Amino acid sequence: MLSVSFLIWRFLAPTSAVIQRDVQNKLNVTCLFDSELLLSSSNVIPQAGSVEISAENTGNLDVALNLFTNEHFNESLPGEVTVPNYIFAEVKLDDVSPSNDDFIVQLEECWATRVENSSGLPRYQIVQSGCVAPPSGSETVDAKMLIRNYESNFATFKLMSFVWTNFTGAEQFIYIHCDVTVCQNSTGQCPGQTCGGVGRRSVDNSGRNQQISAGPVNIVQPTMHELLLQDTLEERDEVNEAAYNIFQLVMFVLLASVIIGAGYFVWGQIALNPIAKQIRM
Repeated sequence: MLSVSFLIWRFLAPTSAVIQRDVQNKLNVTCLFDSELLLSSSNVIPQAGSVEISAENTGNLDVALNLFTNEHFNESLPGEVTVPNYIFAEVKLDDVSPSNDDFIVQLEECWATRVENSSGLPRYQIVQSGCVAPPSGSETVDAKMLIRNYESNFATFKLMSFVWTNFTGAEQFIYIHCDVTVCQNSTGQCPGQTCGGVGRRSVDNSGRNQQISAGPVNIVQPTMHELLLQDTLEERDEVNEAAYNIFQLVMFVLLASVIIGAGYFVWGQIALNPIAKQIRM
């Protein structure tokens, strides 16, 4: 057998750009010929052609849901929370710098359950269609708030802790679940979400979403003594603030009186000086 190999190489065109996304490809071609045949290069007629090669990069992105105790997201939640303190949640891409804008994290749905199963009941809705879910019952509007969503490679929200109705203290836990979509920002198909009722929409994520969970968070209910102590401390703070305001007012009046008195004294001295000069003369 006679083996003849060819190397077909696609070179990149010269460019002054800092980066480019075209790839340089080479293709090895080997032809086998029966050794009993004679091959004459003079009878080989070359034909030019092109081969289209599609090169795509694939990979996995790890998304994490972490819980914190403050709005700076720098102190992890220790596993329990005292009602009605806030739970701060952050959904972010692992091993991706916060300044990297290649990907956008989109919270589509977030909810809380009492059990680890995300389909368990009862269910408390936090985020709905990319926006804050409507208030539940008589709760205040700040009971759950989206801080950041559809903006960068992380999303954040806060949730005022609560107690599940008709469950004992030993059954009080909070698990938080979120359906998350990671949008590739370079495609130009990552528009911001419009909330407020009229503009709210459901995003077609084409099966690119994933569900993540965090918990359990043990719910600690303050005792009557702690509630009374908290009320006492709040009343004491109000009294101290009122006393401080009165003190500032008194000091201002005294300072003003001193300034006015000093002014009268100086003016009196200036007024008496001509009279004293006349008497000496």
